[in-house]
Amino acid sequence: MSTKVPVVLDPGSFTTKAGFAGESAPKVYLPSVVGLTEDFETLIGLDKGSFYVGESVFLHQGISIINYTHSKGVVRDWEDMDRVLSLALNEELNIKGEEHPFLVCEPIENTYSNRNSFAELLFEAYNVPSISFQPSGALALYGQSKTPNYNELTGICLEIGETLSQITPIVNGQIQAESAASLPIGGRNITNYLLQSINLMGDNFSSTSDRETIRELKEKCSFVSLDFENELQQSKKTDELVKEHVLPDYSKMKLNSEQFVCTEILFDPRLIGYEKIGIHDILFRAITMCPNSEVEKMCKNFLLTGGSSKIESLSDRILFEYDSFNEKFGSKNNQIELQLNQTEHPEFDVWVGGSKWALASYNEKSQKNAWVTKDEWQESEKKIFNTKDNTFSDIGYKKISLKKIENTKKSKKYDPVVNRKGSELISKNLGTASVVVDLGSRNLRAGYSNEDLPESVFKMLAGHPFKKEFFTEEEMYNTFIGKEAQEKRNVLSLEFPYNKGKIVNWKDFEKILAYTFDNELEIETKNYNILLTEPAYHLTSQRERISQIMMETFNFSSIYYGMQGLLSHYTLDVNTSVVVDVGEEFTQIVPVYHGHTIDNAITRINLGGRKATKYFKGLLSQDGYQFNTSSQNEIVYQIKNKYCYVPLSLDEEYKKSKEGFEQERYYEKKDGELIELTTSHFRCTEMLFDPKIIDEETDGLSDAIYKSIMKCAISTRTQLLNNIVLVGGTSLTPGIAKRIHQDLSLLFPNVPQINVFTPEKRLHSAWRGGAILSSLDSYQGLPTTLEEYEENGPVCVDHWSFSKETLLDSEYLQDLNSNCGWQMAKSTYSRKMKNIKEKNRLQKKQSLFNDQQSKIKNIIQVKENSINKLKKKNERLLKEIELLTQLKKKKSQQN
Repeated sequence: MSTKVPVVLDPGSFTTKAGFAGESAPKVYLPSVVGLTEDFETLIGLDKGSFYVGESVFLHQGISIINYTHSKGVVRDWEDMDRVLSLALNEELNIKGEEHPFLVCEPIENTYSNRNSFAELLFEAYNVPSISFQPSGALALYGQSKTPNYNELTGICLEIGETLSQITPIVNGQIQAESAASLPIGGRNITNYLLQSINLMGDNFSSTSDRETIRELKEKCSFVSLDFENELQQSKKTDELVKEHVLPDYSKMKLNSEQFVCTEILFDPRLIGYEKIGIHDILFRAITMCPNSEVEKMCKNFLLTGGSSKIESLSDRILFEYDSFNEKFGSKNNQIELQLNQTEHPEFDVWVGGSKWALASYNEKSQKNAWVTKDEWQESEKKIFNTKDNTFSDIGYKKISLKKIENTKKSKKYDPVVNRKGSELISKNLGTASVVVDLGSRNLRAGYSNEDLPESVFKMLAGHPFKKEFFTEEEMYNTFIGKEAQEKRNVLSLEFPYNKGKIVNWKDFEKILAYTFDNELEIETKNYNILLTEPAYHLTSQRERISQIMMETFNFSSIYYGMQGLLSHYTLDVNTSVVVDVGEEFTQIVPVYHGHTIDNAITRINLGGRKATKYFKGLLSQDGYQFNTSSQNEIVYQIKNKYCYVPLSLDEEYKKSKEGFEQERYYEKKDGELIELTTSHFRCTEMLFDPKIIDEETDGLSDAIYKSIMKCAISTRTQLLNNIVLVGGTSLTPGIAKRIHQDLSLLFPNVPQINVFTPEKRLHSAWRGGAILSSLDSYQGLPTTLEEYEENGPVCVDHWSFSKETLLDSEYLQDLNSNCGWQMAKSTYSRKMKNIKEKNRLQKKQSLFNDQQSKIKNIIQVKENSINKLKKKNERLLKEIELLTQLKKKKSQQN
């Protein structure tokens, strides 16, 4: 290859680092931030479209809106990313893109769309000759390794960044995909939590400049507690930890427990609402899941890195937690010491590793596959980077992908550009049967299109062993699914890989799918088409990744996605309805008019059964009952399902309870303990209608349904109110339909008839709708076939309403157009949204202006105080001069 020196680019969530391969430190180190001035241009005389990039943003933070380019390791604004790169490469490095290959450091679970967009930006905007994407954790570990050969590299890296923490275990140059993991928590979350804690003390920090002040305060004062519970109690009793800090406006602030509570979210993400395990649990799990023969070698090379890893006492806490795990679960004769390494500047570790790797690999023939040229990228129709998954094997390979060998459990490497349509790829057969899979936050339903109910229903749960004494050595690396995970929940770490309509753990998700097809349905997936249900507003990146798993891993003949609300509508005997899907994590409201979804009125609120269970658990705790383990939490869920109901009036239920009219309810646990329910069984469901009870700033069920219907055309509302249909697991709660009917009757007093229905098989409505849809003859032209997928990649699999293309006959379409229906609603909604956006823009501008005025007043006040002090000082000096003069006169008179 060429002798040109590669440029190493580390585009982090907080800072972007860039420089040349072979150097010991980056030449460019600038904040990944852009300040937009559009709201201030006329106010302060700037040119239209002005903006600031990097450090200059913080110098002008009063007259610019601050945007960070990244969130959770993914670029969220490519225009801003281009501005940052332009400053870094054109001005700071002063290079021409076409003269240098680029190594780009990326998170271990980077998305295909993010990688493709980055490649497109570099190839087309900067005309770079070749690119290599490499995982940041592996590069950081390689940079600090003494071995020049990355194939001999063994170790584990814990990287704590601005918005993401990730663990990368490596054995002999290969990333251990099964145990690699990430946690969407980092320095920015700590800053936000500290800001919230300070605001709860009575302060009001809200602007972007205030946030930067809190970030600087966090870097100065925060630390990690070695004994959180004990230190928290001590902070309440004494003022030993209280420290006073001077802010930029010279005001003073005292911080006590806030200094260490904010960092505890790394070890207990539940403090900020994440139902995930902390970094210490992830680390221990990663180590236990790696080959036993390599664990000792890995533990001797443990690197703690990332900008947010510099928090005081963080390394001590990690070692303390590791030792605690070893004492509890490790063998007494085989406890391996964890040797933690940390450099003086951990924020540069990834870049330094990239510098070392790029220099060693670019001109090495064996690493030719690690770099993709612009010509190769264009020849593959810009899809070559789709073939690289971050659960890859080697540090240095790029164009090699893994492919399952038919009729075996083995895989082999192949070049997707050369063999994209090779003999191993299965051709489509539309005559085959369809499998329908309904992905839910709690349960997965799977079955065949010719059935009325799903063949298999099980909890979408994955369990990982953490107690060695209960498992064989081989079982320690297993993942237990569904019922088996529930049965062994006391000795497993349990996770729901599907959360709020998104896959949060792709490895566990793929194992659940394999279990579904191999164990539950027992099918050869290549002989089937698949229909998957999806929630409203499903992310395109999620759909593409799921499609890739279905088509490349399981080799389905074709794939199609159906919106859950619309599929539930297909099970009804009406052509117009409002489907209210009250699920485990969230509620979807989907109005359907003559077979059409009214897109602008589709609503999704984050209220569901899981929050009701959590609130019910809190109410029981107030009554003196404690539920701490996962098995005890399951008891709470069972009690809720058996006894809880929705009251028509909460006040009336309270009266009945106090006057003794309410029947006493008891739940007997297996150990004989009786749990008495007084008011908690009807109070817990009230949060579905009044979310403020649980501090949620969102609409309740009835209000959300009302607003959704009000977004529809006036001519459609009466028909929609005649058919409100409740589906989903939480819709089984007694009294929910009557309460919604009562509330809507008050909200629509002039509507003569409002009907709220609860179908008998509503628990499986979305799945049954998918089964009905996929069994129709007209369905055959809709799915994306394997040939289409091979030709276009995952981007070709996109959701569009089936009903708009095939279910509507000309009469319905004519009626819809004559009544203006959803078209009129869309135009009305568009106007309203435009007014709201304009109002928000003006409010933001006014808020920033007020912010500026407040700062100016503070500065004037500080200066006035200084002037007053000087005046007093002058007065004092004048008095002293007067006294000296008088003394001088007296002395002269005496003489």
